[in-house]
Amino acid sequence: MKYNRLGKTELKVSAVGLSLADGLPGGSVMPEQGVAGGHTYGGESWLQVAFDNGITWFDVGQADGDTTAFVSQWLRTVKRDDVVLATRIADDEDVSKQIDHQLQLLGTDYLDIVQLECPNDGLSTDAERALQEAKEKGKIRYVGLVGDVDEVMFGLVNGAFDVVQVEYHLLNARAMQLALPLARQLGVGVLTRPFRLDFCGEGIYGGIAAGPVDGRKRAARVVEVLEKDLGRKEPMDLHTLEKVSLQLACASGLVHGCLVRPTSREHICEWARITDQPPLSPSTVAAWLREAGGVDQRMRCAWADDPLLAYYHDVEWGRPPRGDHRWFEFVVLETFQAGLSWKTILHKRRAFRRAFSGFDIDKVAAYTAADVERLMGDASIVRHRKKIEAAVENARIAQRLVVESGSLERFFLDKVKPAADPLEVIRQTFRFVGRTTAESIAFATGIVPLLHTAGCWLARS
Repeated sequence: MKYNRLGKTELKVSAVGLSLADGLPGGSVMPEQGVAGGHTYGGESWLQVAFDNGITWFDVGQADGDTTAFVSQWLRTVKRDDVVLATRIADDEDVSKQIDHQLQLLGTDYLDIVQLECPNDGLSTDAERALQEAKEKGKIRYVGLVGDVDEVMFGLVNGAFDVVQVEYHLLNARAMQLALPLARQLGVGVLTRPFRLDFCGEGIYGGIAAGPVDGRKRAARVVEVLEKDLGRKEPMDLHTLEKVSLQLACASGLVHGCLVRPTSREHICEWARITDQPPLSPSTVAAWLREAGGVDQRMRCAWADDPLLAYYHDVEWGRPPRGDHRWFEFVVLETFQAGLSWKTILHKRRAFRRAFSGFDIDKVAAYTAADVERLMGDASIVRHRKKIEAAVENARIAQRLVVESGSLERFFLDKVKPAADPLEVIRQTFRFVGRTTAESIAFATGIVPLLHTAGCWLARS
């Protein structure tokens, strides 16, 4: 088994992990007996079989049902630090209560990774604050996001997550072309969800019975190309396709851990040995990318010249943020951009988020001279004393605006946007903000209409 450090976290995970989100077939133990991987099994724990085969991380989903009890019992038999435990929570419910509930059910003092399920409009202020507090109290170690490619890209752009989990399979080349390279560039850990082609009905050849027609045709074409490139004379069944998909992920250099579902002891042992298999050839990977449509050829504004900028341009630029901390974030980041490129600031966004307490207005407003000196010594951000002092002062201004308008969001939408000269209102309200910086804030948050360049795919919208 191969083990990988999970991005910039301190976690080390096995290349293959076990997904328990859908429960365990037949309960907590394997009912059948036999030999697999050189070991005799009968009535043993699914978890122990996986652990004995080198699998060290487990995704237990939202940690409810009988599976949670099985995991809790099993954790008592192993050294907790040898296991990486990931759970999932919903952003639209009380985050603190969900975390406490999971800790109680699993019988553990901490959760290694807590993953939010698809907050596609960004983390709410309350959720982000609750996650940060849980981190500070030692209840969780890292925050993750579970979503499709677009949702994961959004999470990577807004910089709030240590880990992302995305579906990675033969028909999802966009993950390899877009999300995963960006995650590596940012140092974010990447986990993948189990491969499924359930929509293919009884097979992916001639008789595909479910799913959109275009999807079925593309699935059949991708499989046909792979079969030809791999020199297979027999059609690949779903299990073989799952194996090929897992090989693609493990050999990509972009994925730290791949989830598989427990189906039988033989499959667990086979998945555990997947990293010992010869990697797929570059020609096979190239054929897959070509047929699976993973190349993005859309034209954009000239400044969106790398994956992070491109996705920010497509998804976030010009859209009103969600929550006061996001509005304040743009005031801070655009202020720091003065005299620099947005590319520089956007690539340091995670560092700014950490350095400025998640852009929590009240926390930043309470910063002292000692905090300013701390930030001046932080090489991961832009060390500019006047800009740092302006960020603290602007947090205090934001506090006043919240009292006067009900929220920072309402100030921007009710007072700034309808104004005859919105840029002048922004310039006069905040410190260290000139006309150009005010314009950047207004464009970024949708206060004034965007000006996409001719030829950009978003120009007409």
